[in-house]
Amino acid sequence: PYTTLFRSVKTSGQRGIHILIPLAPGHTFVQAELLGRGIAELLLRLMPDKVTVENEKDKRGGKLLLDHKQFVAKTLVSPYSLRATDAAPVSTPIRWDEVTPRLDPKAFNLRTLRARLDKYGDLGAPLLAGTTKLETALSQLRGQR
Repeated sequence: PYTTLFRSVKTSGQRGIHILIPLAPGHTFVQAELLGRGIAELLLRLMPDKVTVENEKDKRGGKLLLDHKQFVAKTLVSPYSLRATDAAPVSTPIRWDEVTPRLDPKAFNLRTLRARLDKYGDLGAPLLAGTTKLETALSQLRGQR
């Protein structure tokens, strides 16, 4: 039921991916934080052997980190931001069908981005629409507790 929420996914420009939800105007920070925390809690219950919210890498036990507080504790990398590391990776919006175990976020870089934009267009454009309303999702998450 939450798939319509997750409109955009992008690489971080490093190793991770970010799932972004373009919110409609009028939402509060508290609502956005409740959604992120609620989704993380639901995923922890559904896949306890695969995901964690443990920030310390040596305590994760090989599990995928769900960093639902990234936007609070760190600066979120904007789409198409060039990262200041070797090979000049770029935080790149991607299609959901590209999110596979073979995904290499560093494959999207200064040398490959132009061809990608020519092929797929601006996959980050939906982020600017801001039409997602959270009331239904928050209500469903409360019902999952």
